[in-house]
Amino acid sequence: MDCSVLIGRQLELMNELVQGLQQRRGDTRAHAAWRELRDRAAAHFQAREQILLPALRRGGWKGLNNEALVAHMDLKRALAALCICEPADSDFPQVLRGFSHALEQQQLADKLWIVSSLRRLTSESERRRMCEEIERLYAALIPPADHYLEAALHTRPGIAVLQDAAVVLSSLPGMAPPMRPPRRSDDHA
Repeated sequence: MDCSVLIGRQLELMNELVQGLQQRRGDTRAHAAWRELRDRAAAHFQAREQILLPALRRGGWKGLNNEALVAHMDLKRALAALCICEPADSDFPQVLRGFSHALEQQQLADKLWIVSSLRRLTSESERRRMCEEIERLYAALIPPADHYLEAALHTRPGIAVLQDAAVVLSSLPGMAPPMRPPRRSDDHA
């Protein structure tokens, strides 16, 4: 698979999670979907910043409009807001709408600039290699699907706050702490 197709699929999956959250606010499944959305979005940003953006930079950013990078930062800021606002909070619908809007803008930027620039600046074999790197990164960072419902009920608050802080800080220039794979045995109290 081409990495440009993969990033599009990742954004589509995030969009599906947003739609699910808009429909089920406040129940246990909403909290689990919220955690999964945050994890997937944070992993997506890490993949973009460690794999895709360096490839574009090596190519001299040719054909890449500034709006593409603005969309990336706007979505990252929207994710930071989403990380600190839980589904039960009164502001959550507004924060989720902001994230959804930023997600749509990122999808548009990808369609208009990112995908075409990636295809112009990298070979098909490079894009396949990047896709494999992204898939490995996701496998390391995203817990199995059944983890979210269980984690929503049992994750110690301190760990959740630290995970959220890593995403929030990474939205600030020069403050991007790397994500680490979730600890499978220590996350549950």
